[in-house]
Amino acid sequence: MDALDTAFGPSERFDTTHRHEIDADTLVARVMSTSYIAPLAPEARDELATKVRELVAPLGDRFELPYVTTAWAFDRS
Repeated sequence: MDALDTAFGPSERFDTTHRHEIDADTLVARVMSTSYIAPLAPEARDELATKVRELVAPLGDRFELPYVTTAWAFDRS
């Protein structure tokens, strides 16, 4: 029995998805803004941006980026 089992009662899980239409520039900006990418050396960031663009090039000018969200609700015991 872990701490969640003793501190909370039954739980309920909710999963949902969302698709966001974007282009390669928007995706590159999103990737570059993450906390573990932003401090990289400029050369490493440029290389990663190129790889992201190559990865999504076959998808066309605009494409859907899927998001998945999982939420948990607990009753306090």
